[in-house]
Amino acid sequence: MSHNIEGRKGLIERRNFIRAGSVGMLTFAAGCIGETTEDTESRTLKTAITSEVAFMDPRNMQTTQHTNWNKLLYSGLLKWNYVVEEDSFEIVAGDLVQDWEVIQNDNEVIYQFEINDDATYHNGDDVTAESVRDELDYWLDPEVESQSGSFIEDSVSQLSIDNSNLFNIHLNEPDITFEVILQRLFQFANPYVREEMGEDAFNRNPVDGGSGPYKFVEREEGTNILLERYDDYHIDYPVTNDFERVEVKIVPEDSTRRLRLETKDLHIDHWVDITNYNSMKEETDIEARNRSPSPSWVLAFINHDIKPLDDIRVRQALIKSVDIDGLFEAVYSGLAEKRHIPNLGDQFEFPELENRYQYDVDEARQLLADAGYEDGFELEYTSANVFPQNAMDEVLQDMWGEIGIDITINRSEYSAYADNLFEPNFEIAAHVWSGEPIPATHEFEVFHSSSDLKNLSNGWQSDEFEAAIESARSTLDEEERRDHLEEMFTVMSDELPALYFGARDNLAVHRREINGFYVSPFRNVSNFALREVSWDS
Repeated sequence: MSHNIEGRKGLIERRNFIRAGSVGMLTFAAGCIGETTEDTESRTLKTAITSEVAFMDPRNMQTTQHTNWNKLLYSGLLKWNYVVEEDSFEIVAGDLVQDWEVIQNDNEVIYQFEINDDATYHNGDDVTAESVRDELDYWLDPEVESQSGSFIEDSVSQLSIDNSNLFNIHLNEPDITFEVILQRLFQFANPYVREEMGEDAFNRNPVDGGSGPYKFVEREEGTNILLERYDDYHIDYPVTNDFERVEVKIVPEDSTRRLRLETKDLHIDHWVDITNYNSMKEETDIEARNRSPSPSWVLAFINHDIKPLDDIRVRQALIKSVDIDGLFEAVYSGLAEKRHIPNLGDQFEFPELENRYQYDVDEARQLLADAGYEDGFELEYTSANVFPQNAMDEVLQDMWGEIGIDITINRSEYSAYADNLFEPNFEIAAHVWSGEPIPATHEFEVFHSSSDLKNLSNGWQSDEFEAAIESARSTLDEEERRDHLEEMFTVMSDELPALYFGARDNLAVHRREINGFYVSPFRNVSNFALREVSWDS
């Protein structure tokens, strides 16, 4: 059974799990845009991130600050294909692969990849089955501490090669999320260039170590990352036909990104705040796009080792005292949907759990009194000076103040904020976690004890949750999977490892000269979309 680049139908059918939601696109009267003097050979595509990135090595490029652009520098075994006419997505063979197959035996599942004969790394080395095996083996080494590798290390039993072109990943059992994780996080570098340069040097400046349509040129910390078209890349994309270079600008301020967009010093902004998004609808040179529903979960992470947050009655009081409709209207102009569990309902619906905690300030006060906090308590709220964190913190401060919780907001630059989350060094922190619409993916990354991101739910662990999510990921029967997911979500609803408010729309704005751009169904960033953009002056 083989699967060509057009898509796949076969043993483990998952296309229904990656069905995209509807796209909302706001169109405007065409303005007259002056012709540029740039031609293809000198044109630079300019996109932005909001904070410095600590890693340039793909083994740890799992944050939204990375997945905004890293599919230009690195390629992988799988990718998604966007079908414009149907507004749908399917997982297909990645650029390093010309064919792939899933083989299920009694004791294991084997993903077999046939390496593309024309694929090369940026130093000219051929991409071989051996090099891909060595790269993934490096990621799975516990001493390397690859955050991306941690998401699959418990599933992978061994790696093997049949010849110079056939590479195999052996899984202990089926994993319904494996392909989605592989396409999102597993883009590979040349392991031998890293070995020659040394890990630290490669992580700062991965010269000639990439595998994507653009190669690394230079990085100015705090300012930008510059990529240049790799002319020997074996696949033509619209972006490489029209742009010689890509500049990833580091621009944390919402107002500065807007100004740069309006003055053509930026082409695409995935981080647009709702105020600028709404006002730019009226600009003739800008297109504003949104996708709804999207798995961008608005939630509050909780440090369960901090009293009184270790008390479920306190956590219930926190969720019941939030007027979620009011929160979403204030922060997102209503472009969000209330849900108390991270489930969009595309595959399975759990309405009682999705809307379990109704807004009730009196009941929230009673819950605090029952827990021994009738007079309230003090709580430090960790926030960032970027949207939406800087929009949510004061709204939640006021709502929680209504039940006697005295919130002190600790607002910092995004990179420092992220460090505080991952250490962990916080008591409570509202956040937007952009993930996949496939249940048991996001939940595994954040709450499973084997994940390197487990600190986000510091102090919380449930054997019942772990058994349910592991079964949900490994079960191919849909009815059984639904039952396991209901068990998983019930534990989350009962114990509130985090407070889920709902899912916001994915938003983006871009200049009208940019064609082919689409809003991701998975995360609030480009992922593979930047490969499809072209220039229309």
